[in-house]
Amino acid sequence: MKFDLKYVLITNYLMYSILILYPIIQLFGTNDLINLIILIAGTIIVQLIISNTFGQRYFKQHPEYARANRTFTLAANFSIIVGAVILWALVSFSLLQNGELFFLVVTIIAIVVEGVKTPIRKERNA
Repeated sequence: MKFDLKYVLITNYLMYSILILYPIIQLFGTNDLINLIILIAGTIIVQLIISNTFGQRYFKQHPEYARANRTFTLAANFSIIVGAVILWALVSFSLLQNGELFFLVVTIIAIVVEGVKTPIRKERNA
């Protein structure tokens, strides 16, 4: 089992942008609906900028980092189950009182799951 940090950093950039933008918006915003609209707009802008400038060229040169070319392993499946149990326990015992902590836990679970996925091995016809 190998943890692919580069793949995790590339594929989860939207989660990182939300983790950065949400607390900043909460500091300066007064209305939750307006804060949510600003967060969605900011996330869409980040998505458009990164995918149009960086993503298309990069995934053509490195197809092994595209999500479509990854498969779940036993470790990834086990991480999903353990993460779901941990998330259920935290919610059940009311340890996650706000959205930031909930999203942080979901992001950590996604990082672990994505990190242990492996590239699909294409069989060569000999």
